[in-house]
Amino acid sequence: GPSDGRDRIDIVPFNIRGLDPARIVAALEQQQCIIEAGGFMAEPILARYGVSTMARVSLHYFNTEQELDRVADLVEACVR
Repeated sequence: GPSDGRDRIDIVPFNIRGLDPARIVAALEQQQCIIEAGGFMAEPILARYGVSTMARVSLHYFNTEQELDRVADLVEACVR
């Protein structure tokens, strides 16, 4: 990728203990916030950690700080 980190995209995979990643995706979709869940061609690594799927936020240059804060708030609400 580009050597300047500001020109790169970020992919943030995560799980929340006790919550199915598909449930996190569904909760955020209800708020018009789209993330994904799946194995993302990382099954060998996931298997090493005993995980079959994960949630994933994919960020790009067009996302605003407010959108990032909103995603974080929505994920935090899932935990509660």
